[in-house]
Formats: sequence, structure tokens, C-alpha cells
Amino acid sequence: GAEWVTPAEQEQMEQVRDANLVFHWSKRMLDEVLFLLVKDPTGVVRETKDQSDEPVLYVDLQQATRELMLTETDRYVRSRFGAMSCRIFRTLRTHPMCDTKHVNALAMHPLKATKARLNALMKHGFAYIQEVPTEVNNHVNNKTVFLWFCRERRVQQNMQALLMQAQVNLKLAQRKRERENELLLQKEKRVQVFEDAANELSEHVKQQLERYKATIDRLEKAQTLNMRQLLVFNEFLSGYPAMQEFRPGTTRYRVRMSLEKKEKSAAKKGVKKKK
Repeated sequence: GAEWVTPAEQEQMEQVRDANLVFHWSKRMLDEVLFLLVKDPTGVVRETKDQSDEPVLYVDLQQATRELMLTETDRYVRSRFGAMSCRIFRTLRTHPMCDTKHVNALAMHPLKATKARLNALMKHGFAYIQEVPTEVNNHVNNKTVFLWFCRERRVQQNMQALLMQAQVNLKLAQRKRERENELLLQKEKRVQVFEDAANELSEHVKQQLERYKATIDRLEKAQTLNMRQLLVFNEFLSGYPAMQEFRPGTTRYRVRMSLEKKEKSAAKKGVKKKK
């Protein structure tokens, strides 16, 4: 390896090169898998060259964290607003600055339902709308367009706040169950201290204890999973680069709209001349 590569990175590179021995893959299969990883549109695995001009693969941890956040955000939007709203949300993320008709065409959904779902996403901070004039210094309603887009950083901050609130709710629910079943816990402790009192617990009390423990176990697992997701968002947002969110340049959109207007007028004149 090159001199600037640390021993840990050198060991990791050697493990990747010897993956055919670990996974019992042929060299051709390994090359195909690595090629697919590099060409994956997520960009988690990237390719570069070292000082000896040899190709080296590495994992972009920041991009991997971003993909995890996008997956969790899509899962939340799908569970709260439905599968079609999640499709519209992904459409806004991949095709920003589209009007309602374009969003409707890309999402392949009825126009009336698309408007309702866009308004619901905007109400909860997952979609935004901006008015763009089609002409210079003209904000008349019939000469402006309303474009929908998604602010990735705002959505991530919104998800971070929702995860923190969910963590608090889970903790409060656990404490509530503990207070409600305090007598059961005291009976269980007494039985553990005095073995002769084991017969004091009735079958009904044992069933209540089992249900209580199952509920607490489920809440603790939910808290652990939620905390992992929250740590991912906190880690990424704490080192989030000062990104410039995509905003439409008014000049660009005025030029585009004026060109479309000229094309439509030229098409109409051509139709009239033919008549």
C-alpha cells in the first residue's frame, strides 16, 4: 500500500482484496459485485486511486448516513401519510421546483388527490411551495406559477425533533406502566427474597407480571431503536456542511417561461395560417 495509508486501512484493503477467500467467490464474481457497488446511484461506495495509480474502493460514511436518514424519513412519511404521499415526497426530493401538474404527472396520481396530499405534506413541514413570476416585476396571479420543492435540511431537522419527541413519549409510557404495576413489582421482589412465599402469587398475578414484562421489553426495544435513529440524525446534522438549497433563479425561470410562451404563440400562429 501507499505510505499515507494507515495500518488499519491497509488491513481493511487487504481483507477486501482477499474477499474471494472469505466468501468463496471467484475473481469474476467479486469484480462484478464491486462494479455494481461503485455504479450504485446511492454513491455509498466510491472509487479513487492511490499514489501508485491503483484503484482503491472506500465507503463514504457521510453519504451512507444520508441514505439511512432518507430511508427512515421515507418510512415515516409512508406510515403517517400513506404510500402515495411517500411517492409524492420522493418525487419532490428528486425533481425539485415542479408545479402541481408536473408533480401529478411524475407521481401518476389523480390531480385532486395530489393537491390534497401536497397540502398535507406542506402542513407538517415535508414540502414547501414558492411563487415564481413568469415576467419581470409582475406578481399578478395569472402570470405567476407555484412550484413545489423539498428542503432536505429542514426535513431532517423535523425528523430529528419527531424522534426526540418519540423518545420522550416512550420513556413516559414506560414510567406510567411502572407506576401502575408497582404493587406487582413489590410482590415479585417479596417472592424473590422469601422463597417460601412462592405460593402466594396466584395464576392471575403471574399472568399480569408476564404481560407487564412483555410490555416493558417492547418499550425498551422501541427506545433502543429510536435512539439509534436519533443518533444517526444528530451525528449527521452536527457536521452538516453549509449547503445551498436549490432555489429557482428568477431570471432563469423568466427566460424559460418566456421561451415557452413564444413557442406556444408561434404554434398558434402556425395553426391559424394553415386554416
